[in-house]
Amino acid sequence: MKYYKYLSILALSISLGSCSDTEDYSKFYDGVLTLSNPGIKTLQSYNVGIEQTEDIFIQRGGFTSTPSNIEIVVDDTVIDSISNAQNKELKLLPKDCYEILTPTIKIEGKERIFKGQIKYNPSKILEANGNIYDKNMYILPLKMKSDGMPFFNGRSEIIYDFNVSEAIVTLMDKGLISINGDLAKVNVGVPFTNQWNITATTCVDEEYVEKYNKTNNTYFSLLPKDCYSSEQKISLTPDKSSDFIEYKINNSKIKSGNFLLPIKLKDITADVSIKKDENARAILKITKLGEKINKSDWKIASTTTEETSGEGANNGRAIHLIDGDTKTFWHAKWKGGSDPLPYEIVIDLNKKIDISQVEVLPRGQNSNNPLKLLQFYVSDNKTNWDFIGEFSFTNIDDYLVYNVKKSAGKYLKLVIPDSGGNSTIAAIREVEVRGEIIN
Repeated sequence: MKYYKYLSILALSISLGSCSDTEDYSKFYDGVLTLSNPGIKTLQSYNVGIEQTEDIFIQRGGFTSTPSNIEIVVDDTVIDSISNAQNKELKLLPKDCYEILTPTIKIEGKERIFKGQIKYNPSKILEANGNIYDKNMYILPLKMKSDGMPFFNGRSEIIYDFNVSEAIVTLMDKGLISINGDLAKVNVGVPFTNQWNITATTCVDEEYVEKYNKTNNTYFSLLPKDCYSSEQKISLTPDKSSDFIEYKINNSKIKSGNFLLPIKLKDITADVSIKKDENARAILKITKLGEKINKSDWKIASTTTEETSGEGANNGRAIHLIDGDTKTFWHAKWKGGSDPLPYEIVIDLNKKIDISQVEVLPRGQNSNNPLKLLQFYVSDNKTNWDFIGEFSFTNIDDYLVYNVKKSAGKYLKLVIPDSGGNSTIAAIREVEVRGEIIN
């Protein structure tokens, strides 16, 4: 029975949405009380010798108010049901690990939101868990009991579990960060109130670009060393939990292309034992569009399919990919039967181009064009081809800009593979290339 009681609390919490401490749900129900955040809540803390507090918010509904006293009590009857639901053995948090600072909350007057508070000791919780970080064996189920106004069904209990981690220096802004100007700031700090003297240095993780590309199916290059500079060092003092390391970007030296500058922590010194976050990366992304290459002298070197009659005299052929007219289009052969996938169209660029972006204008305009996937290759001789990217295709009315792997060549090959959901129905209006002319 307790198991179903616990599940109903959790289900109701999810159905009503997660509320922040400032959200006011008190207007929905007249003459009742409700917890702002019922259900399970994980309290993340760090073993830094500082006790933590957590606020508990109770809301009074509607205009009807009966003066009431709310008692916050530990409900150890739900331990077994929660253990069964999470498929692990949980225990009640030892009494020396926490304190209910407001065992009684008075509900009176015209206020709609009332606050209770608990205090907990991460160091003692860690000790109770066998001094094993990020291990959670203990929970604290708290139930609100009222001697007056009733609580809304399912919104009178909150279950805290506790995750205590090792003190750590990390990058506060992780992941991909787009840089548009000449200055990038990397935020280095600790995820708690600092009380020590800490010095941290960063460095560029050159090997991470390949890992990022492989994981995300992208084609970035490492930003060249002469395109940035940094002191790469910050110092944190007590009560200063984070600071910025600046990376100056020299845009005048950056050629067109798609670049990453992955930053990681290098060295940490402190007057206390503290861990360095080995996995944190701030990945600075710099994209510089190349010049749009004039294509008046381009030619179609070869194609494996085109519609020579079904789309009219001025449509369907591969030449319409490069004619500069957005009203014309290339279409795969369909009249009299279609050609089998894959399709390949080779464009003679008539000069060697260091390609940074390829732009494709779909047929769009509500056309039947179920094309899903494109691939691009470059070559100097039409024999040896370098793969520069595979990208999804959407039949929109504007150009698709593809940030390809930067590579130089005299020929560009567009491939529609026999994969990714492609069919023999395919149409494109224009192909453009951005980059720098080499010769």
